[in-house]
Amino acid sequence: MFEPGTGSRASRVIHPDAQWANVYLESLAAGPSRSTTESALRVVTRDFFGCEPDEMPWTELRASEVGRLRAQLAEHRSPATANKLLAAVRGVVRAAWRGEAIDTDTCLRNIDAAKTVKGSRLPAGRALTSDETQRLLAACDDGTPSGPRDDAAFALMLGCGLRCGELIAVNMADVDIGGETIRVLGKGNKERSAYLYGGPLRAVTRWVVVRGDVDGPLLCPVLHSGRLVAGRGISTAAVTQRLAKRCREAGIDRCTPHDLRRTFVTCALEAGLDLLMVQRLAGHSSPATTATYDRRRESATRQAAQKLIFPAGDPKWET
Repeated sequence: MFEPGTGSRASRVIHPDAQWANVYLESLAAGPSRSTTESALRVVTRDFFGCEPDEMPWTELRASEVGRLRAQLAEHRSPATANKLLAAVRGVVRAAWRGEAIDTDTCLRNIDAAKTVKGSRLPAGRALTSDETQRLLAACDDGTPSGPRDDAAFALMLGCGLRCGELIAVNMADVDIGGETIRVLGKGNKERSAYLYGGPLRAVTRWVVVRGDVDGPLLCPVLHSGRLVAGRGISTAAVTQRLAKRCREAGIDRCTPHDLRRTFVTCALEAGLDLLMVQRLAGHSSPATTATYDRRRESATRQAAQKLIFPAGDPKWET
């Protein structure tokens, strides 16, 4: 079993085998996926192996240790979280094997020990109701320059299903108002078109009039003075903060940017679009992923439960 370093940050020596984590990360497309994987590896090394990421001797990792890691994850973490961490470990193990730092037998044993944890949890997040959506967008109509920007941002997530990272990456050159489309570069470096109709088209058009046609990100900062900083972009944290502010103003429960994407998927399915078409519109790699965004089942299950009378025929249980 390896012995991770315990020295202070100043005196710590970077372990040569730590490079395989970086090799794996650099093989991933820059963006949220790489950041998520980097965070997962940090959790694995710190919480389960007691060392910093740059102290982790990946080539000394053995199947027995990976098996203990998996057992702890299965006991203390949700299946989704456990599998995200295990996938990161498998990625580094494969990177070390490709670099001929470990042999094939060691690689296969470690990957087998890091196999997927079974199970599920209730789906995260929620979909906004029609009333909540209307109130949220109405809150953006406040007469300030940031109002049209926020309206456009939320409309693109609600009406086109953009991820927050995709949203802030949209440039003016990607927007074709006449053609009613936006070029979106999604996960895995996959390009797709988002179609602007109805509310999203009106919201983006209004914002572009306020913003102007200066090159750069579609969504730009608005200073407290009201001056726009066209040519600069905003962060995902800024979008999250603006959404929280507008939720307070609208008097609705707080939601996340990804909840707006869940609302898009749910509304698209409610409108009768088939799952494969919604998958394409959302930019998912699998229809199974799209299905996890569907919140119709929660509403239908609640309505079914409300119709139950138990014990059957007992008036005391009727509402």
